This record gives sequence, C-alpha cells and structure tokens, in this order.
Amino acid sequence: SKPKTKRASEERDAWSPDDLRRLFTSPIYQGAKSRHFWREPGKVITRNARYWAPLLAAFHPLRLEEIAQLRIVDIKEEDGVTYLDIHDRAPLEEQHYKLPPRKLKSKAALRLMPLHPLVLELGFIQHAIKSAAAKSPLIFPELKPYGAGKRLGGKLSKDFPLLFQSLGLNLQFHGLRHTSSTALKRAGVHPDIIDQLSGHEIQGMRGRYG
Repeated sequence: SKPKTKRASEERDAWSPDDLRRLFTSPIYQGAKSRHFWREPGKVITRNARYWAPLLAAFHPLRLEEIAQLRIVDIKEEDGVTYLDIHDRAPLEEQHYKLPPRKLKSKAALRLMPLHPLVLELGFIQHAIKSAAAKSPLIFPELKPYGAGKRLGGKLSKDFPLLFQSLGLNLQFHGLRHTSSTALKRAGVHPDIIDQLSGHEIQGMRGRYG
C-alpha cells in the first residue's frame, strides 16, 4: 500500500463536513442569480459541469480532468451496477469532433468507478441523456479545450478557486477527491481497493485495475 505519509497528507487535504455543507448549500446547488452569475444567490440551478464535478469528486476519488473529459459512452452498467469506465482510448468515431486526447496521470488511472447512489438519485444519468442531444460525445459538452494544455477541465480549474474563495473556503478541488478516499478508509475499505479506485499504483501488484 501507499506510504502512510501520503495517506496522512490526503486526510489533511480532505474537506470537513462543515466545508462540504458550505459548498453544497452554495448558489450552484440552492439557486443562483443566473447561469452567468452563478456565485450570486437566486432561483436558477444549472446542472452543468460546475454542478456535477464537485459532487462526483466528493463521492468518488476522481481527478478534475478525469471528470471533465468523461464521455456519455463511459457510463456503463453490469450486474445492476452503474459505473464509469475511466480510460484513455481514442475511438475512431470521435475523430471528427476535434476533442483533445484524453489524459490520465498514469496506467494505474485506468479503472472502473461504481457510481454512488446519491449521484444517480440526483439525476446524473438523465443529465448524460440530455447531453447526447447536444450532438457531442461529452457528458459536459459546454467544456472546451482551455489554456496552454488544452484541457477540458482548464476553465473549471479557474472557476472553482473563485467559488471556494467566495464561500470563505481556503481549500482546493483535489481535496474533494481526498474526502472520498478518506471516507472509504474510515468505512473500513481495504487500502488496495482505495488505491485502485483512486487510480494510484499498488505496490507489489502487476497489471492494472480493470
């Protein structure tokens, strides 16, 4: 398993229940002034990448770019379990969309991620079905390649610090991912399983999680 110091630093980065409460009672989730004035209170809830990315990271140890580059076909079901297929394959049928190639941190990041029941209850599958109408393979078709790295999550990586700051949270997005892995640890899940779900290398293990 991973060195203890790494796990300890992840637990330090994790968000507290109070931090999470502040985030999930913010205008994005309770109602904003408009789609563009998304940090100001109002009555508009826009279920876009800004809405879903923190939820996905808080309940699944996913990286921001892994979330941003999700395709509709990555949602799969087997034996009654709905999951995300996290991979870096480049299907031929995607070529004419001119999307940036998928980027994963390492081979260990190739993995299957069961979707949390709460995320399903909130309508994540229905969101993906609506996205299909945009004639884009992306679950979040509003995301465009951004910045020097041409990453689909590039704009989100600028937006979220502004949001967190406006809520008085001196925290980072990747801390949400650590929140989910810390919750798994406290629930008694085996460290190797947590590493697999988090896309970390497992020492002494050959091959990859699939």
